[in-house]
Amino acid sequence: MAAAAATPTPKVSGNTMAYVITSKYADGLPLYRLSGIRARHRIDLPRQTLSESVLKAAERTTPLIDYMIAGLRAGTVLHMDETRAQVVNEPVKSAQSQSYMWVQRGGACSFVGGLPGRAHDRWL
Repeated sequence: MAAAAATPTPKVSGNTMAYVITSKYADGLPLYRLSGIRARHRIDLPRQTLSESVLKAAERTTPLIDYMIAGLRAGTVLHMDETRAQVVNEPVKSAQSQSYMWVQRGGACSFVGGLPGRAHDRWL
């Protein structure tokens, strides 16, 4: 049986999702800017569509993320770096509160993740 595609809808291709996710998380471009860039090229890709696609891709990659975290936990040493970040319109948090991103390395596995606060055992 073939694995489910990581792209949630035919509206957005896998190549476009790779571009969007890299631009958002590695380059720090907000989705409204990515939508505007596409609009200049006469490609109608609303921010809401991008947001829904990113969330669906995250849901579909959860088993892979869980596997990577298990690999991190299996090692004898875990290196970790924490960075505070402000997230706009985060549910159940004020705009002034801080969220956190982590880079983790252990054994042959590296992982970058983020959560609304520090008190979460998924990453530890």
